Amino acid sequence: MLASLDDPLDAVLPPGGALNGRLFCRLLEDEEDAPFPSGTRIGCWRIDSLFGRGGSSTVYLADRADGHFEQQVAIKIVRANPAFTEQFRRERQILARLRHPGIARLIDGGHLDDGRLWFAMEAVFGVRIDHHAHHRALALGERLALFEEVCDVVAYAHEQKLVHRDIKPGNLLVDDAGRPRLLDFGIAVVDGAGEDDAYRAMTPIYASPEQRAGSIVTAASDIYQLGMLLRVIVTPDEGSDSLPETSVANALQSIIRRATAHEPAHRFPSAAALRAEVAAIRRGRAVSGLVLIRRLLDRSPRPPLVAASG
Repeated sequence: MLASLDDPLDAVLPPGGALNGRLFCRLLEDEEDAPFPSGTRIGCWRIDSLFGRGGSSTVYLADRADGHFEQQVAIKIVRANPAFTEQFRRERQILARLRHPGIARLIDGGHLDDGRLWFAMEAVFGVRIDHHAHHRALALGERLALFEEVCDVVAYAHEQKLVHRDIKPGNLLVDDAGRPRLLDFGIAVVDGAGEDDAYRAMTPIYASPEQRAGSIVTAASDIYQLGMLLRVIVTPDEGSDSLPETSVANALQSIIRRATAHEPAHRFPSAAALRAEVAAIRRGRAVSGLVLIRRLLDRSPRPPLVAASG
């Protein structure tokens, strides 16, 4: 469920702000209680193992322990810090609203005896979306279809008036069914809500210009991040900077440029509109006057899967 850092900048200013950085996490470890041991009960759940620790929370894998039925979840427990607690409360409220197969479900929640908040959500296991595309050597058409599914998830969130604000490969896992799952709504905001110091968090390399400037963030910011994600997904391999010079590549570059335009008004008006443009390329139709070469969409070889960590 937790993913590795996308780049060194994440270690400096990850989602949740500078207090989530690696150095601060090490300092916190001296003041935080040791992780709960296996077998600890939290509500109706029994902790199985530690899954990951961050600057603001700790995540465990846990199993249902009340005998009603078998179920595994990821339990997230906030650290004892007022700013983290409020952010955590907002994330829990947001997840409670969302019902989409591409978003991990909120299952349970409460607080510990010491007052710290926790929630249990569907445990998601998978591979980062960029690793999935590269290690499986997916054909371009398959990569675009995967991206379209991500657009569907983001469009759903926007229908709920939510802006995710942290769309990046590390927050998108492809599960065993081949479905992308969008994680971490910890810094999501209501569309059009003003920024404040408490929630001015971002992953710099994927953040939109208005997000970096501390301006009002709207759904257009997620469109920008989707454009950045598309660039990563369609790159043929991890050692290449761009697609080969073809009409398909030119069309994709045009879409990426529009999605990542500096001015929000110049981007696609919605995730659905961005999805439609990408789908047109995948289906081999002409886009903006370009004649697309259908055979390029299925030219990639299919070597055996290389194991990749989530």
